[in-house]
Amino acid sequence: MAAETWNLVGDIGGTNARFGINRGPRGDHQSVATYKVADYPDFSDVLRHLMQDIQRMGLAEGTPTAACFAVAGPPTAACFAVAGPPHLETVSFTNSSWHFTCDTIHQETGVNHVHIINDFAAVARALPAISDSELVQIGGGQRDNSAPKVAMGAGTGLGVGALIHDSHNHPMVVAGEGGHVDFAPVTDVEAAVLQYLRS
Repeated sequence: MAAETWNLVGDIGGTNARFGINRGPRGDHQSVATYKVADYPDFSDVLRHLMQDIQRMGLAEGTPTAACFAVAGPPTAACFAVAGPPHLETVSFTNSSWHFTCDTIHQETGVNHVHIINDFAAVARALPAISDSELVQIGGGQRDNSAPKVAMGAGTGLGVGALIHDSHNHPMVVAGEGGHVDFAPVTDVEAAVLQYLRS
């Protein structure tokens, strides 16, 4: 296989870590593998296995040009570039013991440009590509395509991402961790629900 430009992409949650390859001017993508988080004590272990699988399957040669990992974790996105001294900020996962730095990824994959985003920020970013027939309107009135849109999904935790538009109608993503909320009962009915949940 001739040398080519390719990128590594991943969706990493508390239960599964899914990886793929993105290549070509049209962004053609191919799934590589899904690994169980519990099977790998350390994030480095799964990256090492991933790179071996890519080589073994003949999917790509050399090192990726860039990597983007959507992780189930804090809603703030961290972007790194490892050109020179590695950035030492640690990324920790919400629902697993895994953690890593940009240097970890560089050591195991050789990639120099790494982008880390919240997993449901990635889902929310894809909302404009979804057809109207696949969306569910909440509330009455006329559908407004510039109104906020929300993507929610239950996995090991509850992922939430929102797509809103600024005053110039440019889309912006707001990431969140929907599972990291408290129930604060106020009414008698809510207090009864809390008592039921405690039992």
